[in-house]
Amino acid sequence: MTPPDEETTASVRHERAGDLFLDALERPPAERLGFLLEACANDTLLLDEAVALLKAHATLDGFLATPILEAARGSPETGPAVLECDECGLCFEVQEGSRPPAVCPNDGSSLSKSLAGSAIIDSKYRLECRLGRGGMGAVYRARHLGLDKLFAVKLILAVHRDNELWLKLFSREAKALGRLKHPNIVDVTDYGVDARRIPYLVTELLVGQTLEKFCHADGALRQIPVHQALPLLEAVAQAIDFVHQNGVLHRDIKLSNIFLADVPKLMDFGLAAVAEVGAEGLVGTPNYMAPELFSGGISTVASDIYAFGVVAYAMLLGRMPDRSESKAVTGPEKAGLPAEMAIPLDRMLAEHPAQRPRSAVEAVNQLRVAWLTARRRMWRAAEVPKRLRIAMLAALVLAIFALGISGLGATRQLELKSVDARFALRPTRPPDPRILLVLLDEPTLEADSTAIADRADEFGEVLEALYRAGAPSVALDFELPRTWSHSQTFSKSVLRHAGQLTLGLYSSPTGETLGAESIAGLTAAALGPERLSSLFAFVNLDQDADGEVHQGRISYSDRGGARRPAWAAGAVAKIAPHGPSPERFWIDYSVDSDRFQRISWKDVPERAAHSPEVFRNRLVLVGGDYLGSGDDAHRTPTRDEPLSGVALQALIANAILSGFPLRDATTWAWVLAAGLLGGVVTAMVLILPAWLKVAYGVVAALLLFPLAAVLAFRWVGLVVPIVAPMMALVIGALGAVLLRRGLPRFPAE
Repeated sequence: MTPPDEETTASVRHERAGDLFLDALERPPAERLGFLLEACANDTLLLDEAVALLKAHATLDGFLATPILEAARGSPETGPAVLECDECGLCFEVQEGSRPPAVCPNDGSSLSKSLAGSAIIDSKYRLECRLGRGGMGAVYRARHLGLDKLFAVKLILAVHRDNELWLKLFSREAKALGRLKHPNIVDVTDYGVDARRIPYLVTELLVGQTLEKFCHADGALRQIPVHQALPLLEAVAQAIDFVHQNGVLHRDIKLSNIFLADVPKLMDFGLAAVAEVGAEGLVGTPNYMAPELFSGGISTVASDIYAFGVVAYAMLLGRMPDRSESKAVTGPEKAGLPAEMAIPLDRMLAEHPAQRPRSAVEAVNQLRVAWLTARRRMWRAAEVPKRLRIAMLAALVLAIFALGISGLGATRQLELKSVDARFALRPTRPPDPRILLVLLDEPTLEADSTAIADRADEFGEVLEALYRAGAPSVALDFELPRTWSHSQTFSKSVLRHAGQLTLGLYSSPTGETLGAESIAGLTAAALGPERLSSLFAFVNLDQDADGEVHQGRISYSDRGGARRPAWAAGAVAKIAPHGPSPERFWIDYSVDSDRFQRISWKDVPERAAHSPEVFRNRLVLVGGDYLGSGDDAHRTPTRDEPLSGVALQALIANAILSGFPLRDATTWAWVLAAGLLGGVVTAMVLILPAWLKVAYGVVAALLLFPLAAVLAFRWVGLVVPIVAPMMALVIGALGAVLLRRGLPRFPAE
């Protein structure tokens, strides 16, 4: 039963609402609603009842009516009637002359008469239970007698139900609502007017709760998380826009008119109007009504957008907007909502209709963009510093890694291949013109097939001819046999020109040194230890694992640990002494070895006698260039055919004379560059939002290092390691990709 004090309160409120209604009628229509808002203050029940009376007074207010319960209670207590439980809403049909139940058998609550006559509406729908009740009527769960299917039936008792104009408007609006087939609009399946002249609308029966109940906790509005609110608002926005596109204004969008079933559903079109431009009439729920409606303006799409804005405001901030505030922006700041969302909320609640979004979907899109912007700002603030620290650590680790693997044999071989490839991009250069090759070649052997072991006197005579022609330095690229030590002609030439002559020493794999025995006895004694030592230089060449020669040497260690010059370095030193130099250096294979000037050994005497200028101020390198010499098949990176030993030695001498045009980048420089670039790659992978941008950035960064290395090699002859840094960069990028998957993702939508 309803407690007596509650009945008294309801009676007092009803009487007070009537007084306020009469006072409002004495004011101009445009001022009436504002008067009620001020007079009712925070008493929403009083305000609803007073506004309901004001609406009922309107003539063209399609569907406006007093509640069924109130109308029924004023009717005589005779004839059949429908009783309903005040608590659970269960309906009981009481026939004339029968005794009605005293209380609800479900919960023992009191029963009230809700409808005169039968519980069957229009011979089709039997009312089973009241689902909800409002200022205009009530909604019941009803069963279709023919289909045996449940529906929701809304009954409205019109004050002016005999008014033909009202009935025509009702029929037109009901037909319009019947056209609104949309997943997010409650489906209207039937409408009509009962024989008792009670208009009714039939919709699908929804299972769930209203958005108003969902948004309330402990009797107060609660703030719905943005990520949860936006999908709901988006679904409702699609329904609102669909309504507008079909020439209908809802005019009562509010939390309680949005039902959360399997999908959100816009419902309660009791105040809807079919209009192309707008609809007149004081309609809507005061807290949701646009400012222009308080001053007598017409309902438009913009006024529906305003009401939708109030719904969004209530969900996102957990309170209704205060009309005394000039801007909604104060709300987000107070409620902890991201500041970016203030502007789209302001637009929805703008005072002037033209300033509001053109559609509900546009309004939600603006909210979604603002939310995405806020999330991205917050992500950057939280994640970028942390990920930059990770990138800095990665830079250090990758630099150490690159340095560590650079010394591995496999890495070294790959590095040599990368240097070989760089020669293809380096411009071809002519050799130093001071270098002259004198070759014991095939034509020489055809003219005189005497073995090298028996040519000591011949060599002594030719050496004299070369020195007379002005050659400042001559180097013999042969392992001279002991028999040469018996040649007085050769020995005299050696004694006379020891400071201008370089003879070859060869260190065998067993450590044995060959070639020094060609100078012995009195000749060696006459030279003395120092001059004898400076006469010889090692002709050995450093072959890499692939059989190619990439670098030359300045000196080697002999068996006793003493340093002796390499053959080319020793020969060059006698015409152009050099200062500090790298112990090992790159051979410049961009020099065209085919452009070295060459003279056949057999032609030297004649050329020396008749064209001595050919030899003047020239470094004369003498060697064998014939098949079977044992020094005619050296592989080089830039040639398909093998190169003779003396030609290869000439390239080494050329590098020394040119001041070592190719030089290694300092270790700290390339390691630092690799580490920094590795840090940049890591940072890009961890920070750039889109994977496509990450891919572009990583590819660009990975190409940057080899490109810089190639350009440095081409322009300034700087040999920058590529393989070790690239391996470090690739591993760093892959590691960053794996790490990124475990970190918070950048907000993408």
